[in-house]
Amino acid sequence: MRTSIAIVLALGVAGCASVGTKVDTAQVQQFQKGVTTYSDVVAAVGEPTNVTTAADGAKIAVYTYAQATVRPETLIPYVSVFGGGADTKATAVIFRFDASDKLVDYSTSVSNTGAGYGVEAK
Repeated sequence: MRTSIAIVLALGVAGCASVGTKVDTAQVQQFQKGVTTYSDVVAAVGEPTNVTTAADGAKIAVYTYAQATVRPETLIPYVSVFGGGADTKATAVIFRFDASDKLVDYSTSVSNTGAGYGVEAK
C-alpha cells in the first residue's frame, strides 16, 4: 500500500513544472501610473525576467511565467503510445517606466498551448 501511495505522489509531482515569476492581476492593479517607481515594483514583485533600457533612460520590465502540466495519459505505460502530451499556460506582465523611473503603463498577456502526440496530435 505504501508503495502505491509513493508511486502516485511521484507521478503527481513529475507531471507539473513552472518557471519565471508569477505576477497576479491584484498585484498589477496596486501600482499607480505616475506614482509607482521601478524600485517599488521590484520590492513588491521581485526581480523582473528581463529589463530593457532605452537611450533616453526609459525602462521596460518584463515578468514572464510558464507552467507546464503533463497530461495524465502520458504517464501510463502502453496507453501513452496512443496519446499524451502536455499543456502550457504562460503569462507576461510588462511595465513601462519613464526616464525618472515612474510607471507610465503596464500590460498583461496570457497564452495557452497544448502539445500532443499519438491520437492527441492534431
